[in-house]
Amino acid sequence: MDNHKWALLAWERERVPGRRYVLVHADFHWDGVDDFASDGAPTKELLAADVDELESMIAGDKYIRFDSFIAPAVRRGLLSEVHFSCHDLISKVAQPQERRPAGMARPLKLRGRAVRGSRADRSGG
Repeated sequence: MDNHKWALLAWERERVPGRRYVLVHADFHWDGVDDFASDGAPTKELLAADVDELESMIAGDKYIRFDSFIAPAVRRGLLSEVHFSCHDLISKVAQPQERRPAGMARPLKLRGRAVRGSRADRSGG
């Protein structure tokens, strides 16, 4: 899939109600950006959206973009774990939170689950 943001829609269309999934994300760059504010209308809209509304949000390219499609899946309760395997040049020396250039969106940390190294855990720290 060329534009990764559409993966979120594919996942939601195939979702089994009540089931959560483990994501193994292998890529040449990190897609752990969270474009949603911790509280506010966009987050409430995301959580309340049905599949058609989610498709409109993705098409709008405002909060769900090519590098910020994983965080909404975690926020919506679709994923229980996220494992990153990134093969960019910088990844050999830095943790995911340190790889983003200054000024880029904050690291993925959602509802008590934080992405550290390669795994989303429930420690909330």
